[in-house]
Amino acid sequence: MNLFVANPVFIGALTTVSLLAIGILYWIKPPPPTVVVSSSIFWTRLLSERKKSSFIDRLRWLLSLIMALTIAILLTTASGAPELFSSEKSEIENVTMILDNSGTMATFTADGSTRWDRAVRVARSFLTEAHPSAEFLILDTSGQLVSRTTTNKWEALEVLEELEVSFGNNVHFPVFTVNEARTMFISDGVSSIDVPPGIEIISVFEPAENVGITSLSINPGLSGLSASPRGLVQVTNGSLTTKEVSIRVSGLGDVNTRVSLTLDPGRSGLSDIDLSGFGGGPLRVSVTSVRDAFAEDDLAYVIMPSSSKYTVTLVTSGNLYLETALEAMSNVNLLLMEPEYYDPGISTDLYIFDRFDPEVLPSKPTLTFLSAEASLPQIFNQNIVTLNSLERHPVLRGVTLSDLRIGQVSNPSFLDENSQILWGDAQNPLLVVKDFDTKEVQIGFSLEGSNFPLQPAFPIFLSNSIEWALENDLPNVSSPGRVRIPLANATVVDLEGVSVETSYFDGTTMFLATAPNLYSVHQGVDRFWVPVNLTNLEYTLVNRSDLNTETATGMSLDSSDGLGGEVKPILWKLLVLMALFLVTLEWVTYHRRITV
Repeated sequence: MNLFVANPVFIGALTTVSLLAIGILYWIKPPPPTVVVSSSIFWTRLLSERKKSSFIDRLRWLLSLIMALTIAILLTTASGAPELFSSEKSEIENVTMILDNSGTMATFTADGSTRWDRAVRVARSFLTEAHPSAEFLILDTSGQLVSRTTTNKWEALEVLEELEVSFGNNVHFPVFTVNEARTMFISDGVSSIDVPPGIEIISVFEPAENVGITSLSINPGLSGLSASPRGLVQVTNGSLTTKEVSIRVSGLGDVNTRVSLTLDPGRSGLSDIDLSGFGGGPLRVSVTSVRDAFAEDDLAYVIMPSSSKYTVTLVTSGNLYLETALEAMSNVNLLLMEPEYYDPGISTDLYIFDRFDPEVLPSKPTLTFLSAEASLPQIFNQNIVTLNSLERHPVLRGVTLSDLRIGQVSNPSFLDENSQILWGDAQNPLLVVKDFDTKEVQIGFSLEGSNFPLQPAFPIFLSNSIEWALENDLPNVSSPGRVRIPLANATVVDLEGVSVETSYFDGTTMFLATAPNLYSVHQGVDRFWVPVNLTNLEYTLVNRSDLNTETATGMSLDSSDGLGGEVKPILWKLLVLMALFLVTLEWVTYHRRITV
């Protein structure tokens, strides 16, 4: 074993100066002051006895000096952070160590630890056994560590303890300055990370059993489109064997349902679940199977749309097509109002204006059928599908325009900077939406001069428009990571009732979701639900790895090899404890008149 001391020249000089100072102080120690008394006989006898004990006094003085010098040596040596290391560790090797902390590293192994625990054990073992003067750079694949500054082995161990598994989707190989240092990458090889050539890869992969939710959605069952709300749950078997899976859906009021299915290795199954017995609000979907090693994808949340009716106020002088289509919607409570009785302050969820331009706009979402003024005979006999169309917008979902004919369009002067043309162009804006303070849908052609009300797509279009106008801008579901909520100064609470740290910027509330959860967003008296789910096929397939346990480059990953042992005691702490012991011993011996 060798003893390493940081900057030994400086520590040696400091020790020498300390020893000289202590020796000089003991050498020039002033004699006790002479006191003149009248009894010469008494002092003569005292001096004779002192001469007899002078040899013992010198031993006491020498013992005190040795203890003081020893304390000085211990303290000055401890200030140099000494460390004992093996004689075989003669080569100083700088290392860049990259740890894969993507979600699949939370998979449990046969010994009860996770792949991440194994990775940390490997890194800790390498650091503690490295040469004391080596420099290390610790990085990760999820961006938790941003510093590119090298540190010593003990500071690197502290940095290592700060890392944790991340379930976000932004996983990548870190960017750093390539040098002559040894570069190690510790991973399970499941995440799709492009590893540059020349990197030493250490695998912590071990096959595991896992079944998880990889997709979750709800068909709300709007009137005329489907009989009842349905839940579509996709479950994937990431195991190497066939699994029996149980799916459970639970909601408010202890309402729940179960579905079972059998999945072959690597296969997915889609379950169509009847949700007619559930009310509006959050639903909890969970899957269970035997010996599941990755729990984060076993649970997901989704928000069930409210089954209550929307109050829709139709302001019109009479439009049989609109009235008939709206009355046929079971989720719409229709109120009819003539234009002269229009009141922007009545209690309603949405206004529909039929060829009516109010002077005072309401604070509620609106659907406006504008008055058509210009005749366009060149379009009258033209297939309307040739015009520009944003079919991916929710308003046009499931709407077929191939057989549509129109004759008159509105003046495009109603367009402004917030207008988004879904159908048509700047000269002929046939369908426009606005999503600013309140949502607006504007139809820029005459219903009477078109065959749109006769098309099967017309009630679908109305249903889509109402649903889009009334939905909030909160994300229906998010993935773990940074979540942005388009609300100013909102507060966020997780499912356990713990407040989540938030930040605010430009009317947006942001928070970090580290794992799947159901978050409650509060703004004033309003409350919204934001589910965060790990419905990611790449995470569920925990056995899809390019690595194996033999890729450990000579490092054994067995739990019995001591990789999980405690870090060796730091020598400087022992030296300080020894110095404190000697100081205490000196104090005791001085008061016992053993030392001077």
